Amino acid sequence: MMISYQEILNKVKNKESLYLKAIITGELMFPWNIAINKKETGNLDIDNKIYSTLYSNSKNAKVTGYRVESKTTKITQVTKLSKIIIEEEYDFIYLLNKKKEVEIFKDSINKFRDNFNKDILDEYLIINRKQIFNSSVIFIDNFIEVTKYLIENQNDKKYPRELDLKADTKFLSRNLQRITTFLKYFRNIDSNLGKYERIGLINPYSTVSLRLGNNFNVSANGNCFSSGISYVDLEDLKSFENTFEKIFVLENRTTFLKFPLQDNYLAIYMGGFAINILKDIPFLLQSELFYFGDLDEHGFEILSMFRELYPNAKSLCMDIETLNKYKDYIIEGKEFKGEIRNLTASEQMALDYLTSNRIDENSSRIEQEKISTEYLTFKINKMLK
Repeated sequence: MMISYQEILNKVKNKESLYLKAIITGELMFPWNIAINKKETGNLDIDNKIYSTLYSNSKNAKVTGYRVESKTTKITQVTKLSKIIIEEEYDFIYLLNKKKEVEIFKDSINKFRDNFNKDILDEYLIINRKQIFNSSVIFIDNFIEVTKYLIENQNDKKYPRELDLKADTKFLSRNLQRITTFLKYFRNIDSNLGKYERIGLINPYSTVSLRLGNNFNVSANGNCFSSGISYVDLEDLKSFENTFEKIFVLENRTTFLKFPLQDNYLAIYMGGFAINILKDIPFLLQSELFYFGDLDEHGFEILSMFRELYPNAKSLCMDIETLNKYKDYIIEGKEFKGEIRNLTASEQMALDYLTSNRIDENSSRIEQEKISTEYLTFKINKMLK
């Protein structure tokens, strides 16, 4: 049977990947003669209807699209399809119906080439062209910023979320595999190392970071930890022989580094959903315990998980008062699909606000590091009163 209009659109769709490759390599794709089945059905009415639909949707009848060539027999005066051609790139894009996506893809390719060595880069771009095509402008900008930083600052020996970048602090961890794949084209990646160590960073889940208040020392397993920052493995943490007036468990390392500590206060950082590694730590049961995370669905879920481990744990700055003060810093969040339990009334009010005030169909959030040291001090002092 003669090719139909829908079959032409399907052929265009199937050619999308090859077209994206041609954008990268500069190969010429057009004009493109589309293979047709010249055999009619034998039913004149059906054949005329198919041809009429083809013609009415073609460039012959419209400004853009495929062009139809046909021949009319002299004896029977029957018009038969002889050729279908997509002459120009803009005709193909029109039929693909992805003009905006193609523009973004071309801009993305140019951004990559502006920031990285083209000779090395093109192999990656060709292999991953579909992935790039389906990525947003914001994602590509963040991806280029992060990977360029890691290429220029090899063996930085920092935690993923303390890198001095404009990208969302969780972008690297969320897209670690994709970032690592890209970096393999530009630097040596030792697959024998951990997934963070192989790109020159510290694994946020291998140790627990501690900051002690001034003029205070603790001991565990014969080791002494004094004021400042210490990196402790879990066995040492379980063997701590001291108690503290207040212990603050923090989701974000930047906040951990700037957190206002007083004597006999302890700050602990291990990163987000790694909270479960703090299970069965004896000295945590002997002190007033607080959790401070991002004001978003995931932050409140981690707080809920922490209260499963330590039911008496309180939250810091995860309430409606803090949310009202920092509303100007609300950004798009990521939805958590599940039930969040174990919240106080004020915490629940904050969570309800974030989930009901959505951005691009996602819940909203306030990153923990946006909360100032001055406000943290204010909240701690208010709590003491």
